[in-house]
Order: sequence, then structure tokens, then C-alpha cells
Amino acid sequence: MRKTVLVWLLAFAAIGAEARELHWRELAVRAQLQDDGTLRIEERQVMVFTGDWNGGERIFRVEPHQRLTIHGMKRGELPMEEGSLDTVDRWAMTDEHTLRWRSREPISPQFDHTELVYTIDYSLANVLVPDADPRSRRYTLDHDFAFADREGLIERFSLELTLGAAWHSPDGRVLRRQARNLLPGESVVVTLPLEFRGDAAPTAMGYMTAMGKRLNKGLVPIPMLVALALFLWRERRRNVSIEIDRNTVDAAWLERNVLRHRPEVAGLFLHGDVGPPEVAALFARMEQEGKIRTWVTNPKRGKPILHLELLVPHEDLRDAEHTLARNLFLTHTETNTETIKHAYRKSGFDPPSIVRNDVLKEARAIAEIHPPEGRWNGTGALLILGGIAGVIAAAVLGQQTDLVVLFMILFGGIFLAILGVPAAQAWSKTSGMPAMARLIAMPLLAGAVAWLVSGFISLYAMLALAAAWLGVYLITLSIASSRLSPEAMAIRKTMERAREYFRKQLAQTQPDLRDEWTPWLIALGLDRSLASWWHAHRVEAKRASSSSSSWSSSSSSSSSSPVSSGFSGGGGGFGGAGASGSWGAAAIALATPISSPRTYSSSSGASSSSSSSSSSSSSSGGGGGGGW
Repeated sequence: MRKTVLVWLLAFAAIGAEARELHWRELAVRAQLQDDGTLRIEERQVMVFTGDWNGGERIFRVEPHQRLTIHGMKRGELPMEEGSLDTVDRWAMTDEHTLRWRSREPISPQFDHTELVYTIDYSLANVLVPDADPRSRRYTLDHDFAFADREGLIERFSLELTLGAAWHSPDGRVLRRQARNLLPGESVVVTLPLEFRGDAAPTAMGYMTAMGKRLNKGLVPIPMLVALALFLWRERRRNVSIEIDRNTVDAAWLERNVLRHRPEVAGLFLHGDVGPPEVAALFARMEQEGKIRTWVTNPKRGKPILHLELLVPHEDLRDAEHTLARNLFLTHTETNTETIKHAYRKSGFDPPSIVRNDVLKEARAIAEIHPPEGRWNGTGALLILGGIAGVIAAAVLGQQTDLVVLFMILFGGIFLAILGVPAAQAWSKTSGMPAMARLIAMPLLAGAVAWLVSGFISLYAMLALAAAWLGVYLITLSIASSRLSPEAMAIRKTMERAREYFRKQLAQTQPDLRDEWTPWLIALGLDRSLASWWHAHRVEAKRASSSSSSWSSSSSSSSSSPVSSGFSGGGGGFGGAGASGSWGAAAIALATPISSPRTYSSSSGASSSSSSSSSSSSSSGGGGGGGW
């Protein structure tokens, strides 16, 4: 029903349109598979022209390993000559795959539903697909006997395929097919199993090319997916073998496992790097220890502004504290977000990078966090070089079209690296699912690209492509390997457990938390959870703040801090605002890198046979047709 409606719509469109229109009243194909494997075809096209067409054209789909020969053309029963297309009833090949002929002089009246009959006599060599067993005498003919790439309707289609004496098929020696109302995009593909019983071997697709077509869908992605599975198995086995304190999380557990590390160091072990949460936690710890005082102002427009006052001399600070204070306060004892932005408006300001080395030094004194030796880096490099050498050899010894794979290896490998390396770096730090999704996308994308070119390259070239891209993937997975030693991984898993405990407590009205722990909550990335808790329970928070002790002025970050009688989201610290309201957002904003302005320059310059009436997916034949 749907197809009938589309046919009528095409017919009405043709009647009402003033522009030129072309369709086929009939396409009759007579073909013979000769004993040498060549397919000789006589294609009779009954074309109906309307408008100022010059003539018709036939675009042949010829694979790199195939050979097209045009033997001649006829209009009706009159032979046509090859020659200039300035003359009516002349035909010419305008390129390797396009045949055109002239049907009307430019000064002649336009066609008005004019029916013209043309017959094209041509042959295709190397169309047969050999069996998977190279010793076998079995072949497959997988050929499109029409052409899907056209704009007009084919009202009637008929095929008569005759086999030469050397060929045997379960369907007999003569195969006939018919179809009606083939819409644009539809074609007729015949898949016929054959057995050769002649003496001399027939011309056919190269065995390695045929194997490449059969195996192409899995040659590239499957090895990459296997490598990913091995990587995940190794990571999981490594994580399972790590032991941590599995006792109930309480104040004593936190003292043993979390609070003994400075908050910025705890955040580094969790996140794998120093970022805004670690710097904001450093602010909070310094205030807790009485080294700075902070408060927040909220302008009518814009984001909260964090103010800082230095309460101790620079020489009393050490390591990350000293480095950060020197860059924040410069020659003053007070500063704020806007002052810092103005001071670094030209050079940019990156607080995490300023303190990174100092925090890393302190963390490395606790557990090794150097990236492990990449087991697959050397293997990956060898595979890339082997793939490049392999595709060059395939092009020299086989088909020259395989050279396109060299560009695919280079530019495709660069694209895969751009996609995968940032994801690998992210996975090595946090093992997050967004990073893993991109690592999984790499073999899927590579497989899709390989599938698109599988019909044009040999098995050797496909193997070379698979090897090179597998090498890129192995190097990427090597980067994704965890940067942490087993001891550091144990600390990370401990911090993850602590973070989950803190998160669950912040979901309660009266969390079992202490204000002294606020720097660690910030370091573990819970600043937004703190703010949400404070906004939801600000009355209880203010009541707890009025009865809680202020920050300890001790420089220790251990359990020597006084115990508060309730959690207020920061207690008397942070200018009385707690980590709650706007302090956390203002601290994270100040800790976020400020990019320096960029300078831009501009320049100018210049098993039995089967057939289908659908879109073509054959090994040979098809193409397009129409007018010009």
C-alpha cells in the first residue's frame, strides 16, 4: 500500500512539474556469466524524457579490483558511435565510471514525455567472490543488475541471467527475475552460489580481498575490545586485592584513616590531581589553624566575593601555604577575588598549578603516586610501525588503492588519540564512567570507519589498519592505567568510603559531623552538598553555630581540635557564614584557574540464489543512471 501511494505521488509530481523529469518505462537486462568468469551484460533502457535534457548517462559502480569494458551502444536497433558528445547519437566515457550519450541538440525542442530506447553492451571482470577455502572451486555471484542511484521510477524490470558451460548452480543454467515500480534507491541484487567445472581458473576477486570483505567487520574493533576487556580485568583484579579498614565509619575511624592527612592531600589521593577543591580546602584549613581570616560579600550583581586577610607573617608559612599566600597577597595582608582577577588579568592565575608540586611532595611522602611503567607502550609503538610498513607493502605488491589506508592510519590515529588520551587521563585519576564511555567509543568508531572502506581495500591493508589502530589504543590504555601505587589506591578507596559517609550524613537534618571536619568535606568535593544542607537547615545550623566552639588555632590537622556540640556547616569560621551559604562557591571560584587573554592574528589568502528489490549492498554492479 505504501509503495503504491509513493508511485502515484511520483506520477502526479511529474505531471504537475514544469521542470524536467525522467523515468524508465522498462529496464531489461540480459546477462551471461562466461566461462572465464567475466559477466557480459546487455542493458536495455526504455527512458521517458520531459524537459531540456541533453541525453542520458549511466554511472557504473566498479570496485578497484574489477575491470569495466564498454563494447558499444544502440538507440533502438541503430548502432551508436563513440565520439564527441556535441553530436546526437554519440557516446563517450566522461570518466572511468561514467558513460554519457547525447539525445537532443541544444537548439532542438524540449522533450515532452519522449520515449527513447537505448541498449548498453558492457562487461565486468573479477566480479566473482571466491570461497573461503582457497582450494575450493566454489564461487558466489553477488551482483546488482540495476542501479539505485537515480531520481526516476523504473516501471518494469526484467533479468535473464545465463550461465556458461563451465558453471553449475543449484538453480539451473538460466535465472529470471522480474520487478515492478522500483522507487529511487531500490535495486535488484542477485546472490547466486556457483561451482566451477572448467579447466582454467576463472577471473575473480582476489582471495585476500574476498577474505577482507568477509572479516572486515571484526578485524579492527574486536582486537581493540579484547584489549579493553583485558585492561578492565587487570584494573579490577588490582583493586580487589587492595585491603582497607572495613570497620564501621565513625569519629575514631575518620581519625585513623582520613583526618591524619591534610585535607588537600586527602583530596589529591581521591581525585588523582590538585584542583579547585584541594585549593579551597587549603583555604579552609589555613583559617582553621588561624593563619588567615576569610569572609564573603554578596554584591547585587555577580558572584560572591571571597575576602582573605593574612594573620601571620609569610615566613611562618611553609610549603603549599607559603607558595599560595605569596601569590595571593603579594605585598599586602588583605586581598579578595576581584583584586586577584585584576592583578592577574594579563598573565592569568592558576592556583592548583601553584601548589601542585608542594601537595604532590607531601603526598609522595605517604604513598607512591608516580604513573606505573606502561606495559603496552612499546607494543603499541611496534604495532603502529608494523601497520605503516604493512600497508605500504600491500600497496606495492597488491592494489595501489590500499595506499589510502596509510592516510587512515595517520589521520585516523591522530583523531583516536584526540578522543582517547584525555579520557585515559581522566580515567587514571577518577575511574569515572564518562571517561570509560569515550574509551569504549574508540573501538566502535574505528570499526565503523573500517566497515565503510572495507569494500575498497584488501585483507592485507585491513590487517595493517587493525594493527596500527590497535597500537594507538594500547598506548591510550597504558595512559589510562592507574597512576597510584597499591598503597595510594588503598588511601583512595578509603577516601571514597569517607566521602560516601559524609554524603549520607549531609542528607540528614542532624548529621553526625563536626565543624572541624569541614576542610575535608570540601577537599572531597562536597562543597555543594554542604551548601545544600545549609540552605535546607539554616535555622538548625545557626543554632548549632551559636553553641559550637570556634576553630582551633592549633597548626595540627589531627584530632587535637576541640569537639563541637553540633554541626553548623562551618561553625564560627568563614566569617560566620559557614561553608554553607556562599563561602564554598566563592572559595571554589577563587581556586579555579583564570585564563590569560589570547592574542589572535588574521591573515588573508586563498545458499541458493536470492534477489531483492532494495537499496544495493552487493559486491559488484549497481551505480546510478539518469540524464544530463
